[in-house]
Amino acid sequence: VIGDGPDRRMLEDLSRELKVDEHVRFLGRMPNAAVLDHVADMFAVIVNSNVETFSVVTGEALAQGKPVIATRCGGPQAFITEQNGILIEPRDDAALCNAMLQLTTAAANFPPDRVRASVGDRFSTATVGQRFHTIYERIARNGR
Repeated sequence: VIGDGPDRRMLEDLSRELKVDEHVRFLGRMPNAAVLDHVADMFAVIVNSNVETFSVVTGEALAQGKPVIATRCGGPQAFITEQNGILIEPRDDAALCNAMLQLTTAAANFPPDRVRASVGDRFSTATVGQRFHTIYERIARNGR
């Protein structure tokens, strides 16, 4: 678990209570470069947030070919599709558990090259540039 916050102690206690603490590491807050290094070694990333404005970590994980389970909390909806992950509602522990099981049992449905392409095609320099060009053309023609 990368990150920190008011729930950390409770999660550490819960992992001991469930006797999974030997399988869970709490790494705390880390610099972005260190997070990217850890993501490179993971099968998937979970962004279980109540609010995200853009969710850079989601985009970075997808760019590395890692499928993402994320909450519908703002930013992740812009990135997550059926080709690269699973969206769930915030604060829905049952949905999170189901998504984790679904992702692990259907791992073959999320090959890294397809996950990478799912964002690369939509957010490439050429695609984004073309979208801006279209907007600017419309503004120039219509004045808005």
